[in-house]
Amino acid sequence: MLYPYHPDLGKAYPELLQAWRRANNLPPAKLQVDKIEPLKGAGNCVLVTGHIDADGQGMKKLIDDICQTPPAQWGAYTITRNFNIMTDAQSEREQNTVMAMFMSVKVNQQVMNQQMQQKLAQKQQSDQQWRAWGQQQSDRIRAQGEAAQKNFADRQAANDAQHAGYWDQQNRNAAQHSDWNEGQVNNARNGQGFDNYILDQNVVQNNDMYGTGAVGHATLYNSMAEALVKTDPNRFEIVDTPDYWLGTDFHK
Repeated sequence: MLYPYHPDLGKAYPELLQAWRRANNLPPAKLQVDKIEPLKGAGNCVLVTGHIDADGQGMKKLIDDICQTPPAQWGAYTITRNFNIMTDAQSEREQNTVMAMFMSVKVNQQVMNQQMQQKLAQKQQSDQQWRAWGQQQSDRIRAQGEAAQKNFADRQAANDAQHAGYWDQQNRNAAQHSDWNEGQVNNARNGQGFDNYILDQNVVQNNDMYGTGAVGHATLYNSMAEALVKTDPNRFEIVDTPDYWLGTDFHK
């Protein structure tokens, strides 16, 4: 039964009764409460009298002796009910007998405690299983992130190795034209930014190259760049065109 514990059992009774019916696969019932009074010496118990249409056959007399235990350490609590539903005519004839039955009912606390311990053990086992499943999912996500970071590092190293000779030659050639001014450098930078846009590429900054804390840049396809940033936004970030590095992200 799913219903939050309420210290005032009498006040909670109407909604608690409907929750009890839902837990037993019964539809909501029309209920008329005439009187709710505490049962003396019975802990948190009340005696409810009124009328109920429990089966769609019309209103009948209801007498309900209902009790609840305080919540256990894991939040659950126990409800016990002893109730009688009968016609008004039956109630008039059997009222004294029914009330004597209700007032003589005693709860076997030893059995109740045993049931609560069994439920607690089941809850603890369920919690342990959920924690183990959660740890497995966490390990899987962490492994995926580490694999993505390694893939980025491998791609960056391969890219650097492949183009190192070419860009070294280009830079030597550019050194022969040292008359480039700042405007020309900016033009080259912006030109590279436009090329990256056309080619669906982005420059990504790695704030912890190979775990050394060094900062590096690499030009990657947008899908890879976005995946790395989502995986570890503290380590990877997209570089805007004005922050491109000369000799790494663009060349003269």
